[in-house]
Parts: sequence; structure tokens; C-alpha cells
Amino acid sequence: MTPLSLCLALSLFFIPFFANPSRAGDTALDLADSLLKIGNNNEAITEYKRFICFNPEDHRISDAYYKIGLAYRRQKKWDDALSALRKSLAMATDDSLRDERRISIGIIFLVSQRYSAAEFDLLRVSSFSKNPYLQQKALFFLGICHLYTFHWAQAQKAFHQCFSPSEKISQIDSLLTEARHLKYKSPFLAKWLSTILPGMGQIYVGDWRNGLNALAINGLTSYLLLDALVERRFQDALLSHLSLFERYYRGNRQRAEKMARDHNEHLNRLWADRIIENLAANNKRK
Repeated sequence: MTPLSLCLALSLFFIPFFANPSRAGDTALDLADSLLKIGNNNEAITEYKRFICFNPEDHRISDAYYKIGLAYRRQKKWDDALSALRKSLAMATDDSLRDERRISIGIIFLVSQRYSAAEFDLLRVSSFSKNPYLQQKALFFLGICHLYTFHWAQAQKAFHQCFSPSEKISQIDSLLTEARHLKYKSPFLAKWLSTILPGMGQIYVGDWRNGLNALAINGLTSYLLLDALVERRFQDALLSHLSLFERYYRGNRQRAEKMARDHNEHLNRLWADRIIENLAANNKRK
């Protein structure tokens, strides 16, 4: 299961599938709910929209838009889901419903990797909601948001506030503590090592193959340039060998810097995914 799928799965642990089930029987809504429950998302969306069209003043329209948002979310149609959920939020009749909608909007931003927007909505609920349960849910997903922006200390703080001391999250806490002390490679140092000796930046990052390859290529281009100068073939030196040397030398420095950044990004994502998997396993055990 991918990290994105895990995140969506976790959202189902914390957010009730039907936000407002207590209502008088209605054939159109019953049909839409049944279609949504069995995964016929397009048909469910059509029925909810039909209900909204024929009942423009009904107090249940907010709930219908909410479920349309959930159906679009299942299909990974993030912008359509956001549009529906925002309409649901605008029509919500009380603070708890509005906070529930904001959490759902935050989750859409989270799984579509718009982390700043997700953090804004989730932080708002976790800080100002008067409903402890909604605060807990917002803190949980705020913690996940911090995971994927690699703010380990903030993620740890959010999870500490979310989970009670009796809940078994010691492994997750240990992973977050380790993540706060990950050993990163310095892009600046990698670049300047390859400036001093081509290939050294790549070797510093741990890629010996590309490091030795860069050393060999830059050594060859340096030799060709010096050989042309010694033999007074200045036209060859300036028009061909100098250009070749400059291209490989500069490219070697840039690649070393990029490799260090990519190494750090990969390391961060490995740890974030590992913690997400532990959170999913923790919820399954409940």
C-alpha cells in the first residue's frame, strides 16, 4: 500500500463516513447513500446532485455536498472534492459540523501534497475547536502533515497531544526521536568537494560509481586541455577542449549538490513512510 493510500485509509479511522445519519427517510438520499457505501461513486454523485437540484432549501444539502466531496476524494479528483466540501462548509449549521468539514478539506490538501494549506485548516481546528474529539482528529492529521514536511519535532508534539498516555505509541515516538537526529549530507559541502576534486562530492554522498566516473571524465578533459596548451594548439584548446572541460567540471559540481539534496529527501521520505505505516498498524490493532 502506498503512503497516499495509507493516509486515505487512516482518514476513515478518524472521520465518520456519514456525518449526519439522523434524518427522516428520503428515497433519493437513501439511494445515494447506498451507492456511495458500495463504491459506486459516479452514480452516488449524480443522485446527491439530483437531490440538491430538486430540494434547494433543504437543510440536508450541506450533508449531501459533504458526501459528494467524499466520493470525489475516493476518485482522487482533489479539486472537485475541495469544491464540494467548501460548499458543505459554507452551508454547515453549527461549529462542530464546520470543524468536521475543515478537517476533511485539510485531508484533501494533505493527500494532494498541498501541505501549507492542509496545515492552515488543521491547525485552526486543533487550536480553536470546542469539540475535544475533533481537536484530536485535527491533531492527528496535523501530525501527518508535519511528517511529510519533515518537521519531526512538530509531528512528535502533535501526536503527543493527540494520543492519551495510555495508548501504545512508544514505537512511533521512538521513530520520531530517531528522525530528529538523522544524519544528512550537506549539499554545500558536496558541491565544494567536487570543486576541489571532481567526483569527491559524489563519493561523499555515497555514490562511488558516479564519483569515480566523474573523476575519470574530468581527468581526461583536463589532460586534453593541458596537452593542447603544451603543444601550442591554442585553437583546439580554446574552441574544443576548454569548452568540454568547463561543461563537465561545472556539471560535476551541480550533480554533486543535487545528489546530496536527493539523498536527504529520500532519507526523509523513508522515515515518514515508516512512521505512517506504524500509525496505520497501530489503528488496526485498536
